[in-house]
Amino acid sequence: MDVRIYPSVIRGCVTIPVSKSVMHRALICASFSPYPVRIAFCGDAPADVRSTIGALRALGANVRTGDGYVDICRGEAPEKAEIDCLMSASTLRFMLCGAAVRGVDTVFLRGGRLSERPVESLLSELERHGVSVSRDPLSVSGTLTSGSYSVPSDITSQYLSGLMMALPFAKGESTLTPSTDISSEGYIALTEGVLRDFGITLGRDSAGGFIMDGKDYAPPKEYFAEGDWSSAAFILAAGAIAGSCTVRGLREDSLQPDREIINILRKMGAPVDLRGDGSVSVVSSPLTGIEADCDGIPDLVPVIAALAANAGTPSILRGVGRLRYKESDRLEALCAGLTSMGCRCVMEEDALSIIPSETSFFTADSFADHRIAMAMAVASLRCGCVIKGAQSVDKSYPEFYKDLERLGAKIG
Repeated sequence: MDVRIYPSVIRGCVTIPVSKSVMHRALICASFSPYPVRIAFCGDAPADVRSTIGALRALGANVRTGDGYVDICRGEAPEKAEIDCLMSASTLRFMLCGAAVRGVDTVFLRGGRLSERPVESLLSELERHGVSVSRDPLSVSGTLTSGSYSVPSDITSQYLSGLMMALPFAKGESTLTPSTDISSEGYIALTEGVLRDFGITLGRDSAGGFIMDGKDYAPPKEYFAEGDWSSAAFILAAGAIAGSCTVRGLREDSLQPDREIINILRKMGAPVDLRGDGSVSVVSSPLTGIEADCDGIPDLVPVIAALAANAGTPSILRGVGRLRYKESDRLEALCAGLTSMGCRCVMEEDALSIIPSETSFFTADSFADHRIAMAMAVASLRCGCVIKGAQSVDKSYPEFYKDLERLGAKIG
């Protein structure tokens, strides 16, 4: 599907959809509950979340979905299962751990670039602890045993998060230690926060590892999954570039790393107002370039790039090397789109420089990547563009184009 964005002025207010990062974690924790847990949320469930819901059903969880809620609890685990992860790396990595701790022989189907995304270090660690792994097709069998675990966390923190959610339900005590620096520590804090909400407090050892035994598991009967700062970042950037807007449904004290968009916008010159009712407002103002370390906020790089393309001075984004391993090679994708827009991009091993220039109507490929599609839409609000493969936004923000139209964007 192609979408045409016309030069537009943004005004108004929208309610942001649920955080898929929070929903993945809440659903997985709730799936161990002996009684139904109702997880309430705003907006439509993104494709990645629907993938995790399907995965948990396949592993035996009792799941009932409704308008704005999911009721879920533990069920009888089957002997065998097949899980279609679609293009969700979170679903794949988390459910590898989930299937293993339940002892379900499981085949994993992977769409798009998912089969190319890193997972080998996690598979090797599962093999060290009672799980048999086949790589083609990808499948696991056997039951995860407790013990001492160590996984790298420089390319992705999801290995660590997946084991943090699974090991409390393995028999016996386990320790889990990152074997490298953690690239996205904010997502580990988010995992810890959701685990705490479900009554699981992880201990820490002197080496910085996690200690878990699951004895304190006490799930809530109701849980509200907060709005998504990652999605909100694109709407707030649209307001900063082309008018003004207010986003509702966010937690000011959220543990989501992408809450950092507030500081990014302010550093680039956009006035931002946080209110106590969960709403955030931004007003457009002349933007200046930024030099930012993005290692802990990789999902914000596309939206920062969109802002940088509309700034008056160059920007340098560092710590971006891991973006080559996302739904697309996001560095190549961003450079392709922004160059077509009129900017000059310089890629180094772990840095991206964006030199803005006079822009004109352009055509951009989404590369089947939701964040590239949204970044190009936002970047083009002053000059217009055509986005090819625009439907990729369904992965995280199904209502993205409709929300832009609610704010006054002209879309055809």
